Amino acid sequence: MKKNKMPMYASLLSDLISGTNETGEKMSKDYEPLEAAMNKNDLSNIDLKSTKDTFQNGTDTYQTYLDQLNDADVPAKALGMHSNLKSAYANYVKGCQDMVDSIKDDSIDDDAFKAAGDLQQASIEKVFKYAQKIMMTA
Repeated sequence: MKKNKMPMYASLLSDLISGTNETGEKMSKDYEPLEAAMNKNDLSNIDLKSTKDTFQNGTDTYQTYLDQLNDADVPAKALGMHSNLKSAYANYVKGCQDMVDSIKDDSIDDDAFKAAGDLQQASIEKVFKYAQKIMMTA
């Protein structure tokens, strides 16, 4: 008798989406003031080291989710979409790491920061789209 992998896989995807959202919410407490300060071109009230540490911790959490995706026991009917999901999530993690790397002790590489944000946005939209398509086939 074949084992139905979909319930376990769907649970993994659900945890991935909720965990990604929760991690993003935690980081937004540092991101929003940073973005406002960057728009004013005045980082004097921002603790860049603390912000970078927060972003790195979040990115490390995202990397853990990506590792789980890479190790997932995927149902055959979801293999193609899973591959797309993994690729989009990997790009999201890359965008997050690129953003962390754009933050220095006393400055931010504005162009790298913006490019990282653009990559994150485009990638996370794909992640949610692919996850939703997979869940609809469950």
